[in-house]
Amino acid sequence: MKSHDHHVFLEQLLPIAVRGLLPKHVCEPLIELSLFFKNLCSKNLTMKELDKLENKIPYTMCKLEMIFPPSFFSVMLHLVVHLVAEAKIGGPVRYRWMYPIERYLRTLKSYVRNKARPEGSIARSYLADECLTFCSRYMDDMTTKFSRHSRNEDKDGNSQETSKRDLDLFIPRGRPLGKSTPYHLTVEEFEQVHFYTLNNCDDLMELAKQHRELLAAENPTPRNIEKRHKAQFSEWVRNHVEHMYKEGLVDEELYYLVCGPLRSVRRYSGYIVNGFRFHTLDRQENRKTQNSGVMVHGDDLMDKEYYGVLRDIYELQYPGGNHMFVFKCDWYDVQHKGRGYKVDEFDITSVCSDLSLSTQEPFVLESQVEQVFYVPEPRENKWLAVIKTEPRDLYNIPEIDTDEAALAQVIDEEAVQQEEIRTSNVQTLYGNGENQYLATKHFTVESDPRVVKWVTKVMERIKQQKHGKQTKKKKKNNDMDGFIVDDDVEV
Repeated sequence: MKSHDHHVFLEQLLPIAVRGLLPKHVCEPLIELSLFFKNLCSKNLTMKELDKLENKIPYTMCKLEMIFPPSFFSVMLHLVVHLVAEAKIGGPVRYRWMYPIERYLRTLKSYVRNKARPEGSIARSYLADECLTFCSRYMDDMTTKFSRHSRNEDKDGNSQETSKRDLDLFIPRGRPLGKSTPYHLTVEEFEQVHFYTLNNCDDLMELAKQHRELLAAENPTPRNIEKRHKAQFSEWVRNHVEHMYKEGLVDEELYYLVCGPLRSVRRYSGYIVNGFRFHTLDRQENRKTQNSGVMVHGDDLMDKEYYGVLRDIYELQYPGGNHMFVFKCDWYDVQHKGRGYKVDEFDITSVCSDLSLSTQEPFVLESQVEQVFYVPEPRENKWLAVIKTEPRDLYNIPEIDTDEAALAQVIDEEAVQQEEIRTSNVQTLYGNGENQYLATKHFTVESDPRVVKWVTKVMERIKQQKHGKQTKKKKKNNDMDGFIVDDDVEV
């Protein structure tokens, strides 16, 4: 295996492999070490998380010393204790590790054509690659490796057309893969997908609340309310929105939504959205890769996670040229803990492949799905361990709520400080000798008095040299103005 394969095995597969085979006092430190590297190599790091890792890793190393012989603990294993301190100084690990360099070394090795002169082959191919790279910068009308989209780019060429639509459900978040095939929805599938799209439209939330209140006034039984709401809401909201549309209170896209889609849809076997590449079960049947795992967050207060596999991808056609993509999934039973799913003390979730969730909502929107992978348990093949993944080109940037007035004040203060530093140049860096510090545009640090004294002497010498040059230049100009040259005399 390659070095990156060992990295994936340590972070993802090792906890699942040793969890059910080794005793608890043996597998516990191994899983803790795996989680340590997984958290340390994540895209986003916070000082709070790093402090927890730094405090916990010495105990993990002590547990390993109780299991493995002393010859196992070399200097490289001891360096694990100092990795957190290095991350605090240098930032996330993925911007400093050697994997890109190792891949590029593989590229350089592929340049070798004459094994008797490998250096010359590499130098000649590298020069040719640099020349082609330079030329490709000026080829705007051609697709190069610098201008082409990434493999899992979810934007298509119709982004300008879809940006004009007002309803979010009619704006595609990704793009389908492959050629579509026609499919005719059954009556049950049509009712399920139509109710799900109406129930997940933000513009219809208030109407759904009103409909539940009307049903509660007729019969206050909670179970009966939800059952009747699913059966009657589609027809009720269509009549209600149609009346509002005639009066001009709602736009036409919302009216097209409540009218429902056509039963003739387009069917796809692949889709790219949210940075993930999804394949249906039929498409990945004869493949070694797995891209059918789906996870959706529930809309309840507990934010429950629902796991399943992708069965079909439909493109719904609405009036007015509008369309929408939905996923049809088979969901695992996540309602019965212990029988349908389980979570161990290491926060590893497993689902039972023999049990499915009893629900009338097999459809989800394209924007709601995330990708997961399922790994069979070593002892029980019917249990599948869930491995969550993250898209390669997306980053979780935290949002900071800042008052606009306070933010404007901070910007003004920074602008004033930068202007003062720019106008006063180096004189303001040292003051009158009372404050012994050095200041820059970004930070102020305490300095050695000897360094300040030396820098002050250098600046004074530079000032004297500039003053002397200006004096000589002024004197030269005065000499030129005071004397009469022969060329100035007209004979």
